[in-house]
Amino acid sequence: MSFLLDTNFIADCAKLGIDVRSELMKFGKPVMFVMESSVAELRHKGLLTPLAAGIVRLCTTLPAKVGNVDKDLEIYAAEGYTVCTQDTRLRKRLHANGRKTVYIRQKRYLAAD
Repeated sequence: MSFLLDTNFIADCAKLGIDVRSELMKFGKPVMFVMESSVAELRHKGLLTPLAAGIVRLCTTLPAKVGNVDKDLEIYAAEGYTVCTQDTRLRKRLHANGRKTVYIRQKRYLAAD
């Protein structure tokens, strides 16, 4: 299963010490991706901690499609990627279009909807 990790999802997983790869195994064999713009945003905001960098290293980098991170996530979701994000408004927009998302629940594990 292809998972596309958002900026805030990576930063929060690193901050909370969540093992992303093993948690994503619950939903199928994970193939993780991150957008170039998300990595740049992590660097710009100073959120690319050693743990966040470790998560990014596990991912394949994807190019931006239109330049807006949320729009790019929606485009990739339409192509079949499951978006991992903490952004509630983005999750609602994705669900309205029948897309799957993964989010952090109770600061300990990942859940899907």
